[in-house]
Amino acid sequence: MSLWTPPAPPFRSPRPRRNCSTPAIFAALNSLLTALNNNDQAGITQAATSLKSADTYLNQQVAFYGEAENRVAAASDLAQKFQTQQQSQLSNLRDADIPAVALQLSQAQLDQQAALSAESKIMQTPNLFSYLG
Repeated sequence: MSLWTPPAPPFRSPRPRRNCSTPAIFAALNSLLTALNNNDQAGITQAATSLKSADTYLNQQVAFYGEAENRVAAASDLAQKFQTQQQSQLSNLRDADIPAVALQLSQAQLDQQAALSAESKIMQTPNLFSYLG
């Protein structure tokens, strides 16, 4: 009976459990200690095999959780970049240079008045249609 169950890894469905678990690792260490105390060569060999299996399992777990940690860090970095970009855009909208914007508005109004004045002069000038009609 297992006393400890590792949490499900992020971003993936839980992987099937291997033959090795935390209690099995400690059991292998205990059996190695017992075999060494009893000078049991077969027990030492069997415990060494169990420990090698545990080492492989732990290395797989370290790689898996390291990959998950890298994904979380990359997602966090991306979120930070988006937040910085949005803050910059918001700052550009909120912190407009009032004198410069007023000058641009004034220039646009002058341009509009000039265009309307030119249009009214063009409309007053006789054209081909006024001679035909």
